[in-house]
Amino acid sequence: MTLLQKLFGKFQDNRATQATSQAPAALQPSANNLVVRIKHQNFLRALHAHGVPETQMPYTQPLCGELIVSYAFDMPQEFIMATPGLLEQAGVTPAQVRDLAVQNTAVQVNDASVRIIPDDGGCLLRVGNPGTFTNLEACCLLHPGALALLKEELQPEGQMLLCAPTRNYLFALDSARPQSHAKAIEAAQMMYDDEEPTHRLSLQWMVQDDEGWQVVQLG
Repeated sequence: MTLLQKLFGKFQDNRATQATSQAPAALQPSANNLVVRIKHQNFLRALHAHGVPETQMPYTQPLCGELIVSYAFDMPQEFIMATPGLLEQAGVTPAQVRDLAVQNTAVQVNDASVRIIPDDGGCLLRVGNPGTFTNLEACCLLHPGALALLKEELQPEGQMLLCAPTRNYLFALDSARPQSHAKAIEAAQMMYDDEEPTHRLSLQWMVQDDEGWQVVQLG
């Protein structure tokens, strides 16, 4: 396995694409196994720096600030990052990709179960049993049901502010409770620092409103 595979999942060259085309249908990339993965913009910069050809670059869309939405095929043995070519092979159009991937990811989140942990005026969202890491927490930024559970627990008087320091943690704060912000900011920084660089996301805080996602400044 190459360094690039370890960092970002497997990218298919022509030989791998041919092998996939000859594999049983259940093992081929399809709309049924397309999922969301939230990444930092540095993800694409690293791929360019490693010389990944444009034809093998993953299909991505902007999310908010430093964060982007990428897609992967969740195969039995591995994740295969979704390139435009693989999406076409799977019969998924650009207009369909996000809705399909969000629906499939929501099923994974719901199957693993969402836990909301209150903490001094803020909340932390985790997916799965205590002590496990599912890599699905940041994906919940695109899961309306998970965000609704988070908001129900937080009961914000102002806006619900969100931060995904790594792929395994999602923090929520109430903009109207500034006294709770400092501790959450410190905790997010600690989790960010403790994570492997390739799994870090962002310390930015965000809000979703009628115009979409926006970065907000705390303090």
